[in-house]
Amino acid sequence: MPTCPTLHNLKLDEQSLNGVEKINRKIVLTKLGASLMASGVVIQIFARSNSSQAVYNISQTDWELFGSAVNSWSAISRRAIEDVAQEQMLDHMHDQAQYRFWGAVANGCRF
Repeated sequence: MPTCPTLHNLKLDEQSLNGVEKINRKIVLTKLGASLMASGVVIQIFARSNSSQAVYNISQTDWELFGSAVNSWSAISRRAIEDVAQEQMLDHMHDQAQYRFWGAVANGCRF
């Protein structure tokens, strides 16, 4: 876990607020992507299947690959957040407080 700074009297400008909103949208979209992927696997196993076909589908599913794919969604989300935060850092080099805030976000801090 990163060491996160304490930021007193931080006021986010409109550009930073847009960055926060952009991050929130990316988080929602990656959660949606992970949910759709998981739903797709369940549907693939059980759709139009009787119990013996479902058992066969379960046995043939590559659960290791599925687990790896599920875990990759958090990495995708993290990278999307880092990209927005780094962009915001460059845009706020003139404002030390916002620059430190976005640097902390890019390093994994949550506020």
